[in-house]
Amino acid sequence: MRPIFLYLQQYLSSLNRSTFILTSLLVTALIIINYTIGIESTIRRNNSFAIRFAGFAALYAFVFGSVYLIHFKTTNHFLHEKKKFALLFTIAVASFAFKIAAPSVASLFFPAVHSPWQRLWIL
Repeated sequence: MRPIFLYLQQYLSSLNRSTFILTSLLVTALIIINYTIGIESTIRRNNSFAIRFAGFAALYAFVFGSVYLIHFKTTNHFLHEKKKFALLFTIAVASFAFKIAAPSVASLFFPAVHSPWQRLWIL
């Protein structure tokens, strides 16, 4: 247990507070907007996989991009100058969007897995 507390203490001491606060505010605002307006449920209600995928991809691109911009503006770490940044960003957005847009994908890869693990994959 002590190594965990030491790790947390080291992490908190090296944390950029302005990045953490701005990212937390962004996530809080997005959660409030999602619960009041229903961004996720609106996208999920569509019957077309392509539209669901595009909607979730746009949502995740906005979230990931916003968090990166906050990090970039507060720390001046230029990740976007690296060659593989765009590729990794696109893969991250596409993989998250695919997982949410195709909830039955769990049964394709894990046919023997039953609840509650299948429900966790869908979340």
